[in-house]
Amino acid sequence: MGAGAGSHHVIGLLSQGETMIHEPIRASAFGPELRRLRTAAGLSTHGLGRLIHFSKGHISKVENGLKSPSAQFVRAADAVLAAEGRLSALADTGERTRPGTVHRRAGSASPDPEFAVREDLTPAGPVEEAEVEYSLEAFGGLLRHLRDLGQTLDPSTAVAMVKPPFFALRALTAPLSGPLADEALTLAARFADFAGWMTQETGDDVSALRWVDISAALAREANDDDIIAHTHVRRANIALYQQDAHGTIAFAGLAQEVGRAPRVKGLAALREAQGHALAGSHEEFKACLDRAVALFAGGEPERPHRSPPLGPTKIADPIALAEGWSLHDLGRSAEAVEVLEPLLAATPRTRARAWARTASRLALALAGLREVDRACDLTGDILTLPLVARSATIRSDLRQLSRTLNRWSSDPVVRRTVPRLSAALLPMSDRRPTPSAPLPGEER
Repeated sequence: MGAGAGSHHVIGLLSQGETMIHEPIRASAFGPELRRLRTAAGLSTHGLGRLIHFSKGHISKVENGLKSPSAQFVRAADAVLAAEGRLSALADTGERTRPGTVHRRAGSASPDPEFAVREDLTPAGPVEEAEVEYSLEAFGGLLRHLRDLGQTLDPSTAVAMVKPPFFALRALTAPLSGPLADEALTLAARFADFAGWMTQETGDDVSALRWVDISAALAREANDDDIIAHTHVRRANIALYQQDAHGTIAFAGLAQEVGRAPRVKGLAALREAQGHALAGSHEEFKACLDRAVALFAGGEPERPHRSPPLGPTKIADPIALAEGWSLHDLGRSAEAVEVLEPLLAATPRTRARAWARTASRLALALAGLREVDRACDLTGDILTLPLVARSATIRSDLRQLSRTLNRWSSDPVVRRTVPRLSAALLPMSDRRPTPSAPLPGEER
């Protein structure tokens, strides 16, 4: 299936170019429904507490509306009581990155044409085809190197480094026509895609979406459906980190409708699976995961351009990461640990961003199992990486981890770890996106 029955309305809004805003859901019905499901399962508050690692007093307060449930509480209860997302739909945990986030319509180009074109970079004269071929080969290699550097560089530095080759490619494209023009446009779209990823890592989702729009506009000009599809995957990823399950599912569904290459469609299916997991639906998650496995097994046909594959190339197994991530979101922490432990072992620490993302998810799953010592040990390893202070997505996971570990604030290991974790999170906790790195076409 595509984006799931519950997401057709969202996709309709996106395709019509309308603004999509998710209002907070009233939580008044959550407590009574939790009590009904618990009673139907024959569990006391104490019995449920032992299964989800919360005290019976905490559960009683949630059922009686005296305490709001955390995201971890909701997911764990949803899983144990086999609610298939009903509890998640009723709960407003207040843990979205930006409640009521407005998403611009999928596939829209930037409203400012200067974001995609810099007239002052147009070359003065014609170029030889052999020179263009050589240049495209060099640009493709440069993008590979930049993506390697993106594993350890400060993301704002990576964004600054990607701009000159992006503008140079736009200049190279100006006098071209035919297949070479399409290839240069495609390569420029991939540079913009990388810039969007690194901009998201700075914590500036609005600017990240503008880069995604640039990538989509260039891809449309080059008639590259796979890059267009991957821009929807990027939007789904941003929505996922904003805790927006419906947006994640909708954008991932659009990507699968547009894309042609099995790998791109597989990446989109993984994002859709994660969206369903965030919404608490294990059945929908499993169906999308199975589809992703089949798509990845189908391989990807050879592409005419020289750039690296779309999507993650440093994660040892993207399917395993998405599966482990989703199992934790579904409250199935033990299963998540079984998937993520071997994945972390297979990921070299030199791939710092990939290693830290996997490790932080594993630490979250361990904390969900109340294996506090192991979670804290792994957290200590993560905090040794300078990258932690410079990655908005990894910091998002660590904030969740900090909230979870604080439930055992009297534990000596937690009391040693949480201050270090809080200190590591402090530099960006009050930081807002700054205009220190202007986007294409913007003037100081």
